[in-house]
Amino acid sequence: MQELVDKFIENPNLLHISSGKLINRGNKIFKDFSPEQINEAKVEARNRSVEPLVSTTPFLKEAKENDKESVYTYISQKALSPKELDDLVQADNINFRRGQTWYKQNSSGTWTYSISVIPLLKNFYSEEELRTRLKELFPKQSSPLKFTPVSTNSENALIVLLSDDHAGAVNTTNIFNSTVLSYEEKMELAAKKVLLKVGKEKFEELHIISLGDQLNGWNSLTTRGGHEVKSLSNKEQFDIYVKGRKIFYDLVIGANVSNTVYIREVENSNHSGLGFSYMANQYLKMYLEAKFPHVILESMTELIGGFDFGIHTIMYTHGKDETYMKRPMPLIADPKTDLFMFQYLNNRNYNPSDKTKSYTLYKGDLHQFSIQKPKFGRYVNVPSITGNTDYSDANYGDTEAGILVEIINKYCKDIDTKLLSL
Repeated sequence: MQELVDKFIENPNLLHISSGKLINRGNKIFKDFSPEQINEAKVEARNRSVEPLVSTTPFLKEAKENDKESVYTYISQKALSPKELDDLVQADNINFRRGQTWYKQNSSGTWTYSISVIPLLKNFYSEEELRTRLKELFPKQSSPLKFTPVSTNSENALIVLLSDDHAGAVNTTNIFNSTVLSYEEKMELAAKKVLLKVGKEKFEELHIISLGDQLNGWNSLTTRGGHEVKSLSNKEQFDIYVKGRKIFYDLVIGANVSNTVYIREVENSNHSGLGFSYMANQYLKMYLEAKFPHVILESMTELIGGFDFGIHTIMYTHGKDETYMKRPMPLIADPKTDLFMFQYLNNRNYNPSDKTKSYTLYKGDLHQFSIQKPKFGRYVNVPSITGNTDYSDANYGDTEAGILVEIINKYCKDIDTKLLSL
């Protein structure tokens, strides 16, 4: 009981959350007590507090709750930082995350905050369910695939670019009557087209770069919150994605086109960021480690990732992050974006003005293919795997699904680009 009282004294904002909510939030210390005991500890904490709580702690004015999110309205004596807002509603980004926040300063000098709180673990597998489901999705691999090293003197790298899978998206309108393929069918078609274009060529390195929005959205919302997207359930999206990617990896990696294979996953994106795609890719990583031990899967959670290959510096991003960006990176590289990338490279001791080097930024998000050459280097928009959605149909017209393949040489700036339609 003393530990509970101390908890309230150290975190006075908890005093304004009902005992029932505290128990349901998943914090172990509260689960050990009844609502009556929690209320008794609150009284004791208020009595022992040195500073007057009314003047220093925001108080809860109103709470509206439903299955998808809860909205809490607080009155605060001061402006609150993002960290203070997270602490106020106990948004730990594991059980709950803070969604949109509205605020205003009142004539009295106080601040009113309306904060949406979104549950993260609802409508998904429990630990035991997930373990059982994974056994079904990935039949037991008794031993790793026998790997025969490739004999080649190639100085080329094969770069396969996947973007905007939106696994589990539902097109409710399909106003352009586009051919509907399942995600698994698309991934099998994509793999076969990659291998057809490559032929018998072998490479020094293979890089499979996945540019984000691998799944369509958590609880039919983008993981940033506030934007409804028609989707299958969280479980169905997870299942569809890992099964489709397994098909793609088995075919492309199994073709043994290179001794060195990297899979680079952008986990920081607006539809499946904040851990959704990361969870799915971690289980794919387990599968790859069992079947293809020579493959390296890297999860990139920053805004921009990258690597060097000879004279080439390759960068990749989704184009709109999971938290901060108000607008996505544009389809056409404007001066603002060009300057941003120029500064980004300079701050990492690269020189975009060096004409002996090649700099490329791959990005997704806009579901369209284009290549420009601004001052910093190449600016490449990668098409989407999903193709048409009801949102893109209505706002941008007919959109063709596709992936991009590029072949680069260590010592030559010429790049062989292949756009593959799905």
